[in-house]
Formats: sequence, C-alpha cells, structure tokens
Amino acid sequence: MRFKRILLVNPPKVDQGGYKPSPLGILYLVAYLRKQCPKIKVKVVDGAIEGEKAVLNILLLFKPDLVGISSLTPGRHQALWVVRNVKQL
Repeated sequence: MRFKRILLVNPPKVDQGGYKPSPLGILYLVAYLRKQCPKIKVKVVDGAIEGEKAVLNILLLFKPDLVGISSLTPGRHQALWVVRNVKQL
C-alpha cells in the first residue's frame, strides 16, 4: 500500500462573512477511506474551527504521506498557506 497516513485539511480563516462552511467533501472522503481502506490511518483537521496552530501541530505530529486540502475560491490563499507549510515540513 502506497499511503499509510492521510491527512485531510480544511484551511484556517476561510469564513465568509462570519459563516464557516462545513468541510462536507472531506468528511465524506474520510468516511469512505475508513470503510474501504481500514489499514490506512486517516485524520481530518478543520482549521476553520481549530485554527492555524492545530493545522501545523497535526502536520508535525501525524507526519502524513498524503495531504488533501479542501478549498473554495474565497479560501484559496489559505489553502496555499497550508501547501507551503506542508512543503516546508
């Protein structure tokens, strides 16, 4: 199996006028992966709720083989922030 640890991220600071969209896409993906691939460890971090520090901490502690990032157009800059940190770590 190529990937053993997968982290799915909803970037921080993506609220739109006080509304924080739920990361339903990555939550559906997590449910599917956990059911179909039980040997893969899958984690989710919702940066919109937990903040930037939580995203960085989970990247450092979990050490994922693959990182997936959810993003809507207004949150594209924050998604790029996550990408830069993943590449740096």
